[in-house]
Amino acid sequence: MKSFRRKGTSWHYNDTLNLTVDQWKTLLSSSEIFNEEALWMLRFVYHEPNHQSCASEIGLALGGFTQQKITSMNRKISKQIYDYYDQIPPNETNGGLRYWNVVFDGNPEKERNRVGHFFWRLRPNLVIALEALQLI
Repeated sequence: MKSFRRKGTSWHYNDTLNLTVDQWKTLLSSSEIFNEEALWMLRFVYHEPNHQSCASEIGLALGGFTQQKITSMNRKISKQIYDYYDQIPPNETNGGLRYWNVVFDGNPEKERNRVGHFFWRLRPNLVIALEALQLI
């Protein structure tokens, strides 16, 4: 018998959780999901033009963290959010689970910085929640 996998979906402009401002406020208030380091990452990106930055730039701003460290931190936050809401993330095109784009979105085909890294943009409802909680 054949085993079937869910087909991967395009990740950009595709938010499977569609979190509301109130849901983001709840999450932002949880130090188990957003520790000080994670909040600092959000604050940094919030203050960048269009609320977007690249993982490598975020890493430099956080004191020289590698792009891999920032990516890992973002995936950890996203996994905790999926767990909090008892949801399963969508599949990547390679069959793995896609965690990374809960907090951020972007379009790798169109928007890149001067060295070719694509931008991570904060989700609009997250921006509103950060402002409402005065975390910026």
